[in-house]
Amino acid sequence: MSGLVKRIVFALLAGCTLAAVPFLMFQVDSESAFVNSLQWVARCLMIPGVVVGFLAAGGNGHSMSLWIMTVANGLVYAALAYRLLTVWGKRIAQHQSEASEASGSGGVRKS
Repeated sequence: MSGLVKRIVFALLAGCTLAAVPFLMFQVDSESAFVNSLQWVARCLMIPGVVVGFLAAGGNGHSMSLWIMTVANGLVYAALAYRLLTVWGKRIAQHQSEASEASGSGGVRKS
């Protein structure tokens, strides 16, 4: 599998996972402070979808579609994960090329 396909697949998995977290957290009924703080974090994860859902509903917050919010969250977090994986891959490639240059030139780094 090529690097591009791997990044896309992993980014979509991360996006879908982060989009599902708020819905899973709100199914937990607890009076625990820890669970309440996790639910607060889950509410923060819903912000991109809420903004898109609000705009799609014409500014009416009561008619927002949960499907639109979930898909928007999935796409936003998939795009962020894709960008993160791309930057990470470039850094790894850069460090590997620097290491191979250093070992090829007798341990002396070129500036």
